[in-house]
Amino acid sequence: MTAIVLPDIDLDELRRNVPSLAEIDLPSLGKAGAVADDAIDRWRGRSRGPSWPWIVAAIFAVGLIGTLVALVTWSRRGATIEELEIEPGLMGGEAATGYSTETDSESTPA
Repeated sequence: MTAIVLPDIDLDELRRNVPSLAEIDLPSLGKAGAVADDAIDRWRGRSRGPSWPWIVAAIFAVGLIGTLVALVTWSRRGATIEELEIEPGLMGGEAATGYSTETDSESTPA
């Protein structure tokens, strides 16, 4: 049979060497969690950068899209008044209004 031989341990000496939890200054759980998150990010190579570049990029993207929409709608406008060709004969008379400019007694109802 094989016997397990354990070293002779003095428990009183071990208790004197190990500090009690009352003597140890422990940080709060919130602070410990924040420090742990930062350490994990550093180990993984990810550092938490500022958020303002993302905000600036979003504002730039919205401005760029707005500019493109404005350019597209500006180029699709219809013909302006100066570009329209209006024949001089259609400005007055029967063709424009449908009524004769001459006063006829027969066509006027009484």
